[in-house]
Amino acid sequence: MNATPIQPPLPTTTGDRRTPTDGTATPFLRQTFVLKNVLGLHARPSALLVHTLHHFASEVTLEVDGHVVNPRSILCVLSLAAGYDSSLTFTFRGDDASQALLAVKHLFETRFQEAYVPAPVSSPLRQ
Repeated sequence: MNATPIQPPLPTTTGDRRTPTDGTATPFLRQTFVLKNVLGLHARPSALLVHTLHHFASEVTLEVDGHVVNPRSILCVLSLAAGYDSSLTFTFRGDDASQALLAVKHLFETRFQEAYVPAPVSSPLRQ
């Protein structure tokens, strides 16, 4: 598979992609985000991305430097080794693609801050 170079951050694009089996068009949304986390896309933000996408039925792919992975897998996301200022291109296909795009956009706009909020501690000793 030939890798295409990542474009600079662009607005959301829409289009269709012909499937090789039946020739029908599948609508999609594509958005490129620039990662502004100083530590890059390490375990916590990667886990938050994976968790966020599990709420949507749409097919999603993530591309960094020509490598395309399934962003629903934390190992795939971590394998990209996306560092500060990396361009990450997401492609969404499906009925809830626009909602999934908005959820991912929120993560990048907030710099994955939710990943750093401590979880509530519940202890059987506290009663």
